[in-house]
Amino acid sequence: LLFFLPWAAVWRLRPDLRVELLVSSLATAPLGPLSERWYHLDYWNPSVLSPWSVGVEDLLFGFGVGGLGAVAYEALSGRHRVPRHAWRNPLFFAAVFLIGLAAHALLVPRGVNSIYVSMAVFAAGTLVMVIRRSDLLPVAIVSGAALAALMVMNYQIVLLFHSTLFEDFWKLDNLSGRFILRVPIEEPLWGFGWGAFIGCAWKYGFGEVCVPRAAAGQAARKVNPPPA
Repeated sequence: LLFFLPWAAVWRLRPDLRVELLVSSLATAPLGPLSERWYHLDYWNPSVLSPWSVGVEDLLFGFGVGGLGAVAYEALSGRHRVPRHAWRNPLFFAAVFLIGLAAHALLVPRGVNSIYVSMAVFAAGTLVMVIRRSDLLPVAIVSGAALAALMVMNYQIVLLFHSTLFEDFWKLDNLSGRFILRVPIEEPLWGFGWGAFIGCAWKYGFGEVCVPRAAAGQAARKVNPPPA
């Protein structure tokens, strides 16, 4: 739920990002509960508010990290999106989704931790987008770093009230044993991978680039010139 504070701040301060923020959040919200079906097997086993193994918290988490990751670069850099390339075939994202499902179904039963499978899928999808659109490299880096940092900061707040959070709910024996500020390194690494992927996805799919505000205004005037 802590993700909703920066989410609301972006919504309030950057009206031009609201469509990308909301649509990305709604599109990725179902991925939270879906991914937890695997994460609960070998990564963590949290308490949930609902009677089911996957809770409403997972839906909210998917909503929050999807929207924030999508707009992190624009929000932090002050840049604006303008169309410059042709739209990409949406089958690319369908392929990434299906490959992700297949990778989890094949590798997790063979002992590969689901969190590492997810990271590999995010990295592969991001790599394809960056290879085809080199201008997306800074978008991937900034978006990934922002989401990773936000996750670590959020956990610092939670740890103030629940100091044994990771010992109680994470399956630490299945992980690397490395920590950053008392947070398993897998958490910010997952955040970086997801942030990099979702940060590029909208721009790649809709053929948009991020430019300074002045350049965005000039592009808008070219598209919609004033009446003679």
